[in-house]
Amino acid sequence: MVEDPDADLVMKNDKIHIGNSRTEEQRLVMEKIQADGVCPFCRKHFETYHSKSILFETEHWIVTENAWPYENTKEHFLLVAKQHVTLPSDLSQEAWLDLQRCIKTLRHEKGLERGTLLMRFGDSESTGSTVNHLHAQIVVSASPDVPIVTRIG
Repeated sequence: MVEDPDADLVMKNDKIHIGNSRTEEQRLVMEKIQADGVCPFCRKHFETYHSKSILFETEHWIVTENAWPYENTKEHFLLVAKQHVTLPSDLSQEAWLDLQRCIKTLRHEKGLERGTLLMRFGDSESTGSTVNHLHAQIVVSASPDVPIVTRIG
């Protein structure tokens, strides 16, 4: 995997969308990321800004709990691409297959019987994401009767 040497510079100006933060704590962390001018999901910075432990890593993905889960969730996981990409079409076939293995592993290890797989891409301001670095989310509601509300652009 070749890391994009300019990824940190790109993130500084227009790839962090603080306005999509859902909590005050998240907004403060996002402001620090903006000031530092780095991509918080690139591997070399990930543990600096992400407060949850990494559950496991593969060649292409980092799997962790979301530090700021959506309201009414029982489980909320992030599967973050190790390569700094912003579009699903930028992933290799190997990365897609690896994502499938991550989902299977997570389902098995956490005993997930239901959930939602979500992946946003494109303009973070309109999709509702805070970081424009490709990642998937697996979200499990606290109860099938209680909806989880999030923005999807």
